[in-house]
Amino acid sequence: MKKNVLFFLSTMAGGGAERAVVEVLNNLDRKKFNPGLILLNKKGPYLADLNYDISIFEISGYGGYKNTLKFRKGMKNVISTYRPD
Repeated sequence: MKKNVLFFLSTMAGGGAERAVVEVLNNLDRKKFNPGLILLNKKGPYLADLNYDISIFEISGYGGYKNTLKFRKGMKNVISTYRPD
């Protein structure tokens, strides 16, 4: 049975962490893993480098009390839907 893996980044803007996540997600063994990615803002040059089969979730709205609640609700929805291992 495949395991669902889920990574979290703010954006896919240029940087070492973003490049590393692209490499890990693109090279996971698809026979063993279903890769997923949560982004606060779905933007940045590295988005184009991700393989087509990677599930991408965007959770916008962070900072401030009301936005924090929105963020928490969005994370909860993604996690309950995707059910990462």
